[in-house]
Amino acid sequence: YYHISYWKFYNCGTLRDLWTLKPRGAIKPLRIPYAVMARSIRQVCATFQFMYRAGPEAVYHRDAHGGNIFVHYEPCNDLPDFYLGDF
Repeated sequence: YYHISYWKFYNCGTLRDLWTLKPRGAIKPLRIPYAVMARSIRQVCATFQFMYRAGPEAVYHRDAHGGNIFVHYEPCNDLPDFYLGDF
């Protein structure tokens, strides 16, 4: 077996941070646009599909929640990318 460590800086925190983001003085969190929600679902589901089917044995995360999905905005893209972490 090989031990691999992949490090990347994610400039927008986690999906949980995005869900609970409130403007200063606001009571309710911001509404997340449908395009951002759809992209997060698509990218996270694609990651799970790869983990479960890419190798001879499935890899299970067992701790998937909003705090373990990292959000990264590229300056040239309108929508963020979502990464599953904390294995």
